[in-house]
Amino acid sequence: MSIQRWKPKVALSRQERFILKRCQKKRRLFSFLREYRHRLFDEAFQDELEEMYRDTGAGKEPVSPAVMAMALILQGYLGVSDADAVELTVVDLRWQMVLGRLGRLRGGKVRARRLSAKGVMCWHAVLQREEYLWCW
Repeated sequence: MSIQRWKPKVALSRQERFILKRCQKKRRLFSFLREYRHRLFDEAFQDELEEMYRDTGAGKEPVSPAVMAMALILQGYLGVSDADAVELTVVDLRWQMVLGRLGRLRGGKVRARRLSAKGVMCWHAVLQREEYLWCW
């Protein structure tokens, strides 16, 4: 089983620029994550995150570990439940922007059971990246 890598776009769309402008005074972490997501989740870090997944081929198609980790960062930032985090990936443009899901009405939500099952490990892995701790 091969897990598809997350390759977020670096260039901003017109809609993303509008959303980022709205995030300038409040909830600035959305802006930071959108601007630096390609550097935070580089190839080496995505390798580390993929090691947490089983390679049996059983179950549903996996969501990219980097997308899961990003969703966990947003979930922790806003202090929302797993169910609310899943809902926010569908209805909140800021979440969709950071997760690279703007404009995707189908297949864009992150599964709640995956958030809770992999959450602690992914969050711990993100925090271990000392090079980015200055931003928190």
